[in-house]
Amino acid sequence: MFKTKRENTQDTKRSKSGKTTIANFLSDSTENVGGEYRPTQGVRIVEFETQNSNINNGGFKTDVELWDCSGDLKFESFWPAIYKDANGIVFVCDLSVPDASSKLDYYFESFVNQNSLLSSKNCLLIENVKNNEIRVSSLSNVFSKMQHISINGEENIQKLGEKFNKYISTLLSGVRDRSEQDELNILTIS
Repeated sequence: MFKTKRENTQDTKRSKSGKTTIANFLSDSTENVGGEYRPTQGVRIVEFETQNSNINNGGFKTDVELWDCSGDLKFESFWPAIYKDANGIVFVCDLSVPDASSKLDYYFESFVNQNSLLSSKNCLLIENVKNNEIRVSSLSNVFSKMQHISINGEENIQKLGEKFNKYISTLLSGVRDRSEQDELNILTIS
């Protein structure tokens, strides 16, 4: 399972970082394409297959369940159910928004630090740079330890698919390694 999160949507002018657009692109979904902005209410789940995921030089297709979650604090009580079985978390941000970094830190604490199976190694940060806006927030150290993709709208969004597939491959390797370790632990207990 793979999930993503949204920033606080209380100020819709400042929260449109492109999370749903990115989720739609990755899943080849046409939902809400070209329509007016509507913040995600709760969570929206999209399922799709990634191409050319490679583990140990073997190519195959992988089923992904991507959760496009609202970061609106009115849904905060549901967050534990959302991250419960997550194998990875994708943070999408627009650092031209004041205090974006502090919001990211809050969501990292809420989604990653509260889940003992996740660490910054399971996370991906997508910085959505819009219209060449100036970055006014800087990232905290926790985000320097994770994979980072910077996209600028349509200019390089195609590269996002390739980098996302590499991220999925990394997650799958981690899941495989944990599974093998769990099996070894069971064998040594017996």
